Amino acid sequence: MNTTTYTVVATTPGGCTRTAQVTITVNKRPVVTTQPANNVRCTGTDAVFTVGATGTGLTYQWQESLTGCPGPTWTNLPNAAPYVGKTHQHLPLLL
Repeated sequence: MNTTTYTVVATTPGGCTRTAQVTITVNKRPVVTTQPANNVRCTGTDAVFTVGATGTGLTYQWQESLTGCPGPTWTNLPNAAPYVGKTHQHLPLLL
C-alpha cells in the first residue's frame, strides 16, 4: 500500500493564498489464495462454498452461470433463499 499526500496552493493576483491537501492511497491488488471447490450434495442438505483471498478492504460477490445458454451467462446471486451471505467469503446454500 502506498500513501502520498498532495498539496495545492491557490494564489490571487493580490497575493492572497489558500492551501488544501488530499491524500491518495493505492492498495495492492487482491490475490485469490483458495478457489472454491465443487460440491455434490443430496437434496435437503447444506453445501458451503468458500474462497480465500488477501488484500485490503475486500468485498465478495458470488455469481452463478446458467448452463445451456450461449455467451457469458454469469449473474449475481440474490441475497434471498436459498442463498445466504452472498457478499461474504463463505456461501452457504440449502439444497
